[in-house]
Order: sequence, then structure tokens, then C-alpha cells
Amino acid sequence: GAPGAAGAAAEAPADTVDAESPEDAPREDGDRAEGATNAGEAEVEVATESAEAEGEVATTAAADAGQQPAEADIEEATSASEGAEDGAGGAQSADAGGLVDLLGLDASPEAGAAAAEPAAEQVDPLAAMFELGASAPAGVSPAPASDPLEDLLGPSPTPSPAPVDPLEALMASTPAQPEKEEEEQQEQEVASEDAAREDAAQAEEEEKAEKVKAAEEAAAAEVEAKAADEAAAEEARLEAEAEAARAAEEAEEKRLAEEAEAAEKARLEAEAAEAEAKVAEEARIAAEEAEAKRLAEEKAEQERLEAEAAAAEAKAAEE
Repeated sequence: GAPGAAGAAAEAPADTVDAESPEDAPREDGDRAEGATNAGEAEVEVATESAEAEGEVATTAAADAGQQPAEADIEEATSASEGAEDGAGGAQSADAGGLVDLLGLDASPEAGAAAAEPAAEQVDPLAAMFELGASAPAGVSPAPASDPLEDLLGPSPTPSPAPVDPLEALMASTPAQPEKEEEEQQEQEVASEDAAREDAAQAEEEEKAEKVKAAEEAAAAEVEAKAADEAAAEEARLEAEAEAARAAEEAEEKRLAEEAEAAEKARLEAEAAEAEAKVAEEARIAAEEAEAKRLAEEKAEQERLEAEAAAAEAKAAEE
């Protein structure tokens, strides 16, 4: 990958420059720059192919699982693309080193190694994906490392292909969901939303109906309680009136009985007094009669005595 191409670009001047032909140095420097450019383009192609292969691996794995590519796969492919761009940047740094040598500046291997150092830090994205535990499907293997010497001494440079957005490549390689399934899914979502709204509306209506029913039951219970209170009050009033009437009647009956008893007692007492008076009168009359009889007897006795005395006197006179 990038380390090999960049290292070859850095070491190539020391191997190809002819110290015995100073007049050929500019031409050889130009060849070296051209080779470094070819190596950079090859590195870009390799990195791009690696990113595309990684996207295909993620897409194939997702298709085998029956799911759409996850966001983590997309982010991983994007990171791989950024790694490829960094690798291309390392190759371009090597290119810059060749141009520096062409202009007569520092062309030491240390400068080339320093220019290629950023590319040496890059990691093959497909290999990194395999190290992270992603399973490669059958028939897919990491991109083979290119020979740095062949990259440097290869054919004439060709136009670099346009950079490919790995995210777009991943989305383009992802099998699109059929429109029918999308429509069915949308219909199911709409139906679910409608059902949820209907359920919510029905629950709200049921809640309102329960509240109205509870209010009606409470009002009916209040009316019944009020009617029961009124009936109880009326019953208590009637019972009180009946009790008062009974008490008045009993009092009247008692009064009448007492009056009747008093009248009867007075009558009896009057009759007794009258009887006593009659007895007394009879006793007085009897006493008067007895006195009159005694007086008559006394008078008769007196007259008899007087007659005897007169007779005695007459006899004496006669004698």
C-alpha cells in the first residue's frame, strides 16, 4: 500500500541517479518525479478499490443478514475513504520530494523518508475492517500490495480516475427496497398511526362517557339522597304530629276521666251527705216524737195524779 509506494519513491533517487553523468541528472530527476506521480496515482487507485471493496463487503454482509447497511458500516466506509485520501496525500508528498530534487534542493533519502512518513502511518482500510472483526464473504480478499519498483517504473502516467465517494458507492451498491414494500410499509405506518389515533379518540370518548356516566350517577345519587332525606324528614314530622295527637288525646281522655271521676265522687259524696241528713232528720223527728210522747205521758201522769189528789181531797171532804 502507501508505505511501499512512498518508500520506493523516497529510495528511487539513490538507485537511479548516475553519478558519472551530471548532464543526465535533470532528465533522471524528471523520470523520478514521473515515477513518483505514477506511484501516487496507483496508491489512489489501490485505496479507492480498497474502499469500494470494503463497501461491497459491508453491503454483501448486510444483504446476507437481510438488513439494510447500518450507520456504523457507512461511517467505517467513510473512514476508509479518508484513509485512502491520506494515503494519496502521502504519495503526493513523495511527489513533492521528487520536485524538490528536480529543482536542485535537498534530495537526500532522509528528506524522502520524512516526506513519505505521513503515508507510512496509514492503515489499509480493508485490513483494518478485518482486524475489527468484520467477516469477509467468500471470494473477497484484501487488495494485493503493489510492487513499489513496478509502480515507480511502470507505463506512462494515465489520467487519474475521478475520486469515488465511498458513501455514495455504498448506498448505490445497497439493494434498494422494492417500491411495493415501501408502499406497504408506508400504508402499515399510516394504518398504525390511524389505529393509534382511533384508539386514542375511542379511549378519550370512553373516558368522557365514563365521566358523564359518573356525573349522572352522582347527580342521581344526590337526588335520591335528597329525596330520601325529604322522605325521612316528612316521616319524622308525621310521626311527631301523630305522637302529639296521641299525647293530646291521652291528655283529653285523662282529663275527662278525672272530671268524670271527680263528678262521680262528688255525686256520691252528695248522696252520702243527703242520706246522712235524712237519717239525722229522721232521728230528730223520732226524738221529737219520743219527747212529745214523754211529755204526753208525763202530762197524763200529772193529770192522773192530780185527779187522784182531787179524788182524795173530795173523799176526804166527803168524809
